[in-house]
Amino acid sequence: VARDVTDAARLADLDNAGRRVQAFLAILAHELRNPLAPIRNAVDVIRLTPVADSRIRHCAEIIGRQLQLLTRLVSDLMDVGRVTSGKLKVQPVPLLYNEVVATAIEAMRPALEGASQKFDVVLPADPVFVNGDAARLEQVLSNLLSNATKYTARGGTVTVRVRADGGNVVTTISDTGRGIAPEALDRIFNLFAQEGDETARSGLGIGLALARAVIEAHGGAVRASSAGEGHGSTFTVMLPEVQMDGASVPRPGTAQCAGQRILIVDDSADSADSMAELLTVLGHHAQPVYTGMCAVEAARSFAPDVVLLDLEMPDMSGYEVLDALRQSGLGPRVFALTGRSSPDDRRRTEAAGFDAHLVKPLTVEALCRALTDPHAP
Repeated sequence: VARDVTDAARLADLDNAGRRVQAFLAILAHELRNPLAPIRNAVDVIRLTPVADSRIRHCAEIIGRQLQLLTRLVSDLMDVGRVTSGKLKVQPVPLLYNEVVATAIEAMRPALEGASQKFDVVLPADPVFVNGDAARLEQVLSNLLSNATKYTARGGTVTVRVRADGGNVVTTISDTGRGIAPEALDRIFNLFAQEGDETARSGLGIGLALARAVIEAHGGAVRASSAGEGHGSTFTVMLPEVQMDGASVPRPGTAQCAGQRILIVDDSADSADSMAELLTVLGHHAQPVYTGMCAVEAARSFAPDVVLLDLEMPDMSGYEVLDALRQSGLGPRVFALTGRSSPDDRRRTEAAGFDAHLVKPLTVEALCRALTDPHAP
């Protein structure tokens, strides 16, 4: 019996290649997040500290904006493998959509203002609600806003409008930029697709493909329209509306983010020291250590309320340090603080008994949410 296995072999090769690419992207994202973390911490320390020289403040804002772009690129790269393998996950909960839009706009406002563009926002007078994953929806809106400002000249206009229409929440993001050729309106949502000649292209061609995948995972749709090149473009996002009152929507706790004893454990001295500086500025008592063994010893003398624990260190892994802390009878909350963010990584830290899984680089807002409510998103 002779059987041609050429096609099966090719499929197996493609599957193996896909796994290798996804593993490489995970490693790349982890390696990039590690140096981004101390940069984020240092910038936040400068922002939160009174500085007489306005040039220092201005430079910190510039670094902060560029850091935000780099962080989003890293997150998008991680999602490429999930989109191609059909494993992109969302965790929908009832959301006040007005707040999701406001958060995405505030994140992008410095870039819009830096481009000297007019920014027009129209939100519905009454609150509208969706079942959604807030982080994913903010990622979509940030990507669409980033594209709008990127492809619009200085002095142009970017407009965001949200309305409830026929059981859907409809968001339109319009610009007065270079526009899109009619034949490209569907193609631009393909992964790595970019329009225009080499000199006009910008970015990796990931954002719109991710936007479509995320919105479709929410049961919605996204489309592009344009009157043609040179006449601006409009992206429309439609999500199913849910009927509920604002009192039913869960909100983060209001406890103050200050006054806790926090041990930071990271073999990167820059990461540990910068996090300690940031926590001190926020009103905490912070102590950095750089090895697993030092962490166990310091926990006995320092008696922390919270331990921020890196997972990969030369002498002991974060999991081994966690076991040692638990066996010693100490009872601090222990948060994994790592560059790894896949669902498997999160499941592993949860199974090990970590109180939260925090991903580098951590914003001040995310840090405070975790310290006041470790289960907050």
